[in-house]
Amino acid sequence: MTGPQTDLIRQFLNLAPTQADIDKLVEWRKSRKTTVTSVLADWHAAKLAELHGKETATLRKTHQWLEKFAKSFGDRSAAEIPEKEIRLYIENASKSPKSRIDFRTRIVSLWRFARIHEHFDSQEAAKLPSYKAEKKGHISVWSPDEMKMLLAAVDKEFLPWLCFAGFSGLRSEEISPSASTGKPPLRWEWVKRDQRVIDIPASLSKVKKRRLVPITDTLAAWLDFIDPPKEGVVCPRLPSKYATKTLGESVGGWRKNDLRHSYGTYRAAVLKNLPQLALEMGNSVEKIEDHYREAVSEEMANSYWNLRP
Repeated sequence: MTGPQTDLIRQFLNLAPTQADIDKLVEWRKSRKTTVTSVLADWHAAKLAELHGKETATLRKTHQWLEKFAKSFGDRSAAEIPEKEIRLYIENASKSPKSRIDFRTRIVSLWRFARIHEHFDSQEAAKLPSYKAEKKGHISVWSPDEMKMLLAAVDKEFLPWLCFAGFSGLRSEEISPSASTGKPPLRWEWVKRDQRVIDIPASLSKVKKRRLVPITDTLAAWLDFIDPPKEGVVCPRLPSKYATKTLGESVGGWRKNDLRHSYGTYRAAVLKNLPQLALEMGNSVEKIEDHYREAVSEEMANSYWNLRP
């Protein structure tokens, strides 16, 4: 309870209220219902204002989910919804721990917005359990021989995508994002070969922060081979599922995230600096440690980084 709230209570008690006065106050408070739907409308408007009126796919998805959540509680006062009911809604909505984590985050964020903007004051959302994601097994990576075959088999149009993903760890959505995200595609102007860095702007980065990714000697050699223009879009489109399936036939099947995982794994083995690798990949140090610490030998990593045109 805050100081001002305590002062108000003291002032109220100094008035020597009767039970009837207190009952009237309770009834008055009940009549001032702030529903989840009304708070959600203000939250959505505020988020749109932050994005200058342009709704992203992520915001749209979050808003749609919260609308269903708000509808389930109808015209009830949001401040009076107990943690148990919110928890049951989350756990009935999905059995997936990852989804439950996402749902909890959305609700806690909405409740925090309501408190900051004085719509209502409730700590019930903060009481929700911190759902734990399932522990995944070891990640897979392309072996040096597999990567060599991919480089030989890939269509010329998609060679830059393969090299940036495999030798700099860029996410596919950071190379050529879907048009629905509103993000700009990677441009050759941001590939500063003289400075040996790729300057990923905040508008493209998944974590919405500018990131400088080093151009490794291996990537530099492939860029010399590609001989790109000084400006323009690096990869106008990503390979289709059919194209990656066809590409994967040369190595026993396509594995979706192995290009980025390969960079992280082989880079960790030679860099031996996980915080630095976390900065390069735009991940937390904890995630880097979980995925890439001691995953391959330095000898195997050297074989990977010696893949040149």
